[in-house]
Amino acid sequence: MRTDIKLMKQFEKYYNEEVMQPFLRAVIDLIRSTGFKRYVIPRSFKKRLGVITKQWLKKYEKGLISIFDVINEEVYYTWFEELQKQLPRQFRYKNSEYLVDKQKKRILKKVSGRWLVHISLVKRATFDIWKYYEVDGLKLSDRIWKVSKQVAKDIQKQVMLSLQTGMSARKLRDQILKLAEQQPVEIPKWLQEQLKSADPDTIAKVVEKYIQKKQKYNAMRIARTEIQRAWRVSYVEQAKKLPFVKGIKWNLSKSHPEKDICDEYATANMGLGPGVYPPDAVPHNGAPAHPHCLCYLTTVLDENIIPSENK
Repeated sequence: MRTDIKLMKQFEKYYNEEVMQPFLRAVIDLIRSTGFKRYVIPRSFKKRLGVITKQWLKKYEKGLISIFDVINEEVYYTWFEELQKQLPRQFRYKNSEYLVDKQKKRILKKVSGRWLVHISLVKRATFDIWKYYEVDGLKLSDRIWKVSKQVAKDIQKQVMLSLQTGMSARKLRDQILKLAEQQPVEIPKWLQEQLKSADPDTIAKVVEKYIQKKQKYNAMRIARTEIQRAWRVSYVEQAKKLPFVKGIKWNLSKSHPEKDICDEYATANMGLGPGVYPPDAVPHNGAPAHPHCLCYLTTVLDENIIPSENK
């Protein structure tokens, strides 16, 4: 399995266990303890829900920061291994000499008769991802905050709809009983079901379903896209450091479901071959072309590399 995919799955596991489940339990406990007397959402419910949502936000961001830190190292090692397979132990490019140091995972360059470290593991600022503005003018932190606020609003909306349905059903029930002139009357099953919809336990089930599906989808859509952005932008930046990297190839994921802009990126030919771009001209600087994009990049070396004799 690709390392970037493993990291995405690692974050998803963290999200399910450390973020979503505690949030889910807290919201359900809040709904059940509130009671919603007189079919009203009390101010205390909104205030407490806001606190719970902020806790969700902090844990979510903490997980992303942690995974970005791992990406800093993993993307370098993965790229280095890929590069190493394509290069001889020692090689010459034009008038400069380079040496692959397998043990310390670095590339040396010969300068004035001395071997100097040219590329090694340096903590790349994948945290720059937090400063990146999307087309809608939002940074990642803004985007997550927007999602968290929407989650709170949607939960309140689900509660409100349940309460309104229950209130309307109660009024209809009272009207039926009144028109029956106090005679025994059976409340229709459909009306009984509507009355149940205002019950805290029933409301909790509705909200639980929403959190497990829609809310998780929205949260993971952002996380997967940004993890891929951090990974692939870091990959491109590493490749740019070597003058003998001819291009970077945009490869379609094996799980690519249907044709989209990525098919164009993977087949366009700028003179280097299908899907191969000069390092400074990779679409989106390597970042995902759309949400859930799982394409991957590979390095293409200049065929003019001439192996040198072992030293």
